[in-house]
Amino acid sequence: MPPKPAPKTPSPTLRTTNLADLASREAVPTPVHFVGATPAAVIAIDLKKTRKDALIRLGVLLLILGVIIAFVVISNHNNKPEPTAPAGPGWSDAYQTGVPDSSPSDHAFGDIVMVGGYGSGPLTAYDLDTRQSLYTIQQGDYGGIFGDATGLVTQTDAQLNVYDAKTGALVSQTLLLFSGNVEWAGQGMVLTDAFGIGMFCMRAMSNPGTCLWQARDTFTPVGDYVFGDGQWVNTGDGVRDIATGAPASFGGDAGYQVTDTAQAYVYYIGSPGRVFRVHYDVTQGFGGSDNVTFQPWDTTTDQAVSPAVTADSVVADASLPVYIAVNSFIGSGSDNDTTTAYSWATGTQLWQKPTDVMGEDYSRFVGGAYVTSLPGQGKYGAPALTALDANTGATIWQPNYFGDFTGNIGDTVYVTESADALITYDAASGFSVKWQSALPQLKSSWCIPQIVGQIVFCSDESTGEIYFLNS
Repeated sequence: MPPKPAPKTPSPTLRTTNLADLASREAVPTPVHFVGATPAAVIAIDLKKTRKDALIRLGVLLLILGVIIAFVVISNHNNKPEPTAPAGPGWSDAYQTGVPDSSPSDHAFGDIVMVGGYGSGPLTAYDLDTRQSLYTIQQGDYGGIFGDATGLVTQTDAQLNVYDAKTGALVSQTLLLFSGNVEWAGQGMVLTDAFGIGMFCMRAMSNPGTCLWQARDTFTPVGDYVFGDGQWVNTGDGVRDIATGAPASFGGDAGYQVTDTAQAYVYYIGSPGRVFRVHYDVTQGFGGSDNVTFQPWDTTTDQAVSPAVTADSVVADASLPVYIAVNSFIGSGSDNDTTTAYSWATGTQLWQKPTDVMGEDYSRFVGGAYVTSLPGQGKYGAPALTALDANTGATIWQPNYFGDFTGNIGDTVYVTESADALITYDAASGFSVKWQSALPQLKSSWCIPQIVGQIVFCSDESTGEIYFLNS
């Protein structure tokens, strides 16, 4: 198998009229010479020219007036106040991390959140209920920190370290041979890749020195090794059950495929009920959406549900009969993406819209609607946060202000209004407003709310102070 490649790292012209120059041209009449014309005829021709010029100027003025009126109407529409929302929860006092550029990591367990700087360095566990720090552990040199409430895993050089997520106590250690790397951890297990020999090893956190099961490794350019809400693992020997390593009921073709004329990685992504088979053609190298197809897959019958589509990414929800395929056109002369909805069962295209998915990094299904960003529909032509009907693509909701999609917790959508307030909406009830909370005033930067698990926070990157939204 070839070595894994390094991961990929994604205006209109306004024509103006020179009014001063136009005025100067109108102010100096161009001489007109008439041959054989009487003075009366000359006067008649001049009058016709004057009326024609007047009509042209009137048309230009009416056009300018129309543009101004349209701008005012659109601006007023985009500045309409949102419905009055009751006051929401306040924010905690600043947590003093003592580490600049600090923020919560992706690891939160109930009221415990891990906070630290970017990359390597210490991570501190904070109990949001007691407002106390619990313990500090060192992030790993490779990939930071992995795990969940069953245990936290780091890697320092070739050593794998497992910590108790509640106390921070070191539980176990082992050396990773053959250029081994930690790839995933959770559910009391750790997946490592011995890159030097091309083998995956699933280990128990309590005894990481031995393998529960092994399989040839693979590569997933778009997606992760572990998928299906932690049920399955993509390997070079097909899809495996995460706990036992036994072949899954589908995906026996997963891995690196080579023929006389083509090379491709085949693997699977998604969650139970919405799994896709991914075919990533690398015959001509890596890169470009033309190389990747996604196909809805039945994990029980190991058969395709509907035809494959070419895309950069897909979004699906098992409760909905549709899925979204996104194609990015960054670098191809367009700043927009194309979002297309397909029937999961038949593959029929249901609707298609230009979107600004790269501008909104959190496009997703919430409460049966697809929340994304539409280009040119916001204030002054900016992208507009929008909820679309999943089946028809019709607009359900747009906030009438500059709003950034912070994320969602269940059916509650969190939107940041400029740097002033965090406003929430209930997606299940048609995006009715729930409450709003004024953002805390930071010492050296704006509060930009983020969500980790069930926790909402913002951080002052210069001072390392972190503020949490009270539950």
